[in-house]
Amino acid sequence: MFPILKRTFFEPRMAFCLFVFFMVGYMLFLDEEGAFNNFFGVGPDPSIRFLGMSLDTWNKVLLVYAVAFISSLLQGYYQTVMYDFIHSKLWNPAYKERIPVTKGWAKIIVTVEPLLNWMLDIVQFFVTMTMRFQFIVPQLLGQIIVDLPYGLMKIEEKKFIA
Repeated sequence: MFPILKRTFFEPRMAFCLFVFFMVGYMLFLDEEGAFNNFFGVGPDPSIRFLGMSLDTWNKVLLVYAVAFISSLLQGYYQTVMYDFIHSKLWNPAYKERIPVTKGWAKIIVTVEPLLNWMLDIVQFFVTMTMRFQFIVPQLLGQIIVDLPYGLMKIEEKKFIA
């Protein structure tokens, strides 16, 4: 129908640019509406809650920093490894080589993996729901520590046009 549209609109660089454009727009809109008024506050604040716990002392704040960082690091690592295993090998009909675990381990992983992932998602959700940048930054750092090296490793394994 519109071949030029198909080639450009469904291209990764175009999708990335559109995503950035809309995310900047969302952030500007949210800022205009006052969503970030207390977002950048740092330190204990009795009005901040994490899983029902009031973050009114530095010990509790530091604990949530650690929980945010470690759970994000673990989730990033776990999802990266499991995605490669489950999607690239186990569920991929084109993968014809021997699966690198026993059938028993594969069953355990496929059975328990959704529960573990769900639990990590809940922790990450509640960290995010503190609605404070100070707790979201450790999540971001944990994710970057896993995603960036893995992404760069995958790029090095591929061939590109230039």
